[in-house]
Amino acid sequence: MKVDLFVLGEGLLDRMQIERRMNVTIPGLADRIWVTSPEDQVLRKLDWYRSTGNESEQQWRDVVGILRIHREAMDRVYLNETARELNLEELLEDATHAANLG
Repeated sequence: MKVDLFVLGEGLLDRMQIERRMNVTIPGLADRIWVTSPEDQVLRKLDWYRSTGNESEQQWRDVVGILRIHREAMDRVYLNETARELNLEELLEDATHAANLG
């Protein structure tokens, strides 16, 4: 099992990731763990994608995959509003089209 750890920063996305985290049960683990919401995962990965000059295919594939897997459960209002605040709106729109969601 792979786990990514991040140091909490002071930016909007950092704060929202912590505020919106989810406590989940993972099969095979005795304890529950905190994970980032799918919406915040998408936003974080879009931010990383942008920081690489839109060159990281791995980040892009991850974004499209998350959007496809969680299509029904996504809080689209939060996702769109926060993307707008982070100037990620165009990238989110491109990813949404790539995921065949709109």
